[in-house]
Amino acid sequence: MPSDDALEPEKELAELAHAAECKKCHRQFCRHKKQMIKHFALCPHAKKLKVSPKRRVICGVCKVYLRIHEFHFDTGRCSGSLCPLPDCEEIQKNPPVFK
Repeated sequence: MPSDDALEPEKELAELAHAAECKKCHRQFCRHKKQMIKHFALCPHAKKLKVSPKRRVICGVCKVYLRIHEFHFDTGRCSGSLCPLPDCEEIQKNPPVFK
């Protein structure tokens, strides 16, 4: 029996589609690291852990953009539509599924 923390494939796919299309989420993800941490804390998609209700785990939507933009967060250079990553716009349109 799968744990509550395991995402169902259909749900994960829906979250990935949402991440690719939702402009509001995209804007959130392209801000600097402190705002990202704030987003993770407030993210409506995030799951609350049963053991520690005040903590949340990063949802699938956040995780996709965190992976795509982790270089930008580390260097502080991500600027949304002016993103310096060569294929970033294409990646955002068709986010890969991370295992």
